Amino acid sequence: MDKKLNILIADDEEAIRFPLASIFEMEGYNVKTAENGLEVLKLIENDDFDIAFFDIKMPEMDGVEVFKEIKKLNKKMTVVIMTADTMTELVKEAIQEGAFACISKPFEIEDVLNMIKEIAFKSDAGNKKKVAIK
Repeated sequence: MDKKLNILIADDEEAIRFPLASIFEMEGYNVKTAENGLEVLKLIENDDFDIAFFDIKMPEMDGVEVFKEIKKLNKKMTVVIMTADTMTELVKEAIQEGAFACISKPFEIEDVLNMIKEIAFKSDAGNKKKVAIK
């Protein structure tokens, strides 16, 4: 892969955000973090991200609201929703809106790293579906 993937992690829990960012950076990815939805919107104004991991429950704006705003801006990125809850209405809504996946906390880091590789492969293979952000 010639280009390093740009990944955004948004979670109000520092105990999730920073370890995940550190692991992704050790894997060679460019990573930025945000602790709420408003920070996400500010970050995506200036940067293009390939993949975003959003906690479904954050202050200011939840992950689904952020996802909807990103779609309005026509930002093309793959969105993965993270949640400690099981199938809530927000999770169902995120999937209906086109989230690539919803992962339950706590999750296995190997599963997340494999998901990133799968997303990158699909993108590199010319499958520009990434996430249906149209």
